[in-house]
Amino acid sequence: VLKPKNWLGQAIEGNDLEIMFTPDSGTGDFMSISAEAALANQTLQAWAQSKAGGASLSALTLGKEAKITALQSKTADAHTIFAKVNNHFIKSTYHIETEGSAYFASTYLMMLNSFSLLN
Repeated sequence: VLKPKNWLGQAIEGNDLEIMFTPDSGTGDFMSISAEAALANQTLQAWAQSKAGGASLSALTLGKEAKITALQSKTADAHTIFAKVNNHFIKSTYHIETEGSAYFASTYLMMLNSFSLLN
């Protein structure tokens, strides 16, 4: 995933499957991406719904080349994208500190559209 040069990207609690991206500003906003191996016959819809905590989901397409089919959930304090890439489910969340102030919405979209899973 591409990120702005001055943002910090680091594994959360030593888990290489969950990465947090923090901007160099004091907004309190941050982004996280986590991966989970897909179980046999598990659909993106079922997996996403289990992670969305009852929030409604809508369809979304990501990526310039791969056109990753994804689902999104928007709440006041987070904007979460669920996708399936190869045999992994991906959950990406933009955590918004102040309700209604998504300071990095364009950056988040750029990061999502640059995402690819290396073999």
